[in-house]
Amino acid sequence: MNAISYQSKPKVLMKQNPIIISDLTELRKLLIYKHWHERKRHSQIHLEINSLTSVEKTYWLSRLNPPYFDCGCPAGTAALFLGTGGYLAYLFFIKGISSIGWIDLLIGLLVLASSAGIGKVLGIHWARIRFNRSIRKLIAIIEESGQVN
Repeated sequence: MNAISYQSKPKVLMKQNPIIISDLTELRKLLIYKHWHERKRHSQIHLEINSLTSVEKTYWLSRLNPPYFDCGCPAGTAALFLGTGGYLAYLFFIKGISSIGWIDLLIGLLVLASSAGIGKVLGIHWARIRFNRSIRKLIAIIEESGQVN
């Protein structure tokens, strides 16, 4: 009997796969929506635009990287706690603890799942809005400076 070895493929270090932006065309391409699974192939955004100083690059990278790679989990978690907390408050204070049945538990599971999902979707959408605003602002600043490479 032959032994099969299950060797895992070496994981690519995230730092080896940045998105490198060197001109306005590449910067504008970032405005096109990419699904989260495509975005997680990259580790971060690097700006190599000559018209920006190193301080400006650092500032813009701090504005661009977090929303670009945001998966919506913080907003999903917040919505999960708010939705679940609201439903529990309804059950205990309005409906009364003595009248809680199985249907209320099933509704609670539905509230739990739907609030987390809705929060995640809204979190991704809000991050995308913040990212696009930052990109448009950066493009305008670079075009105003007249040093387009």
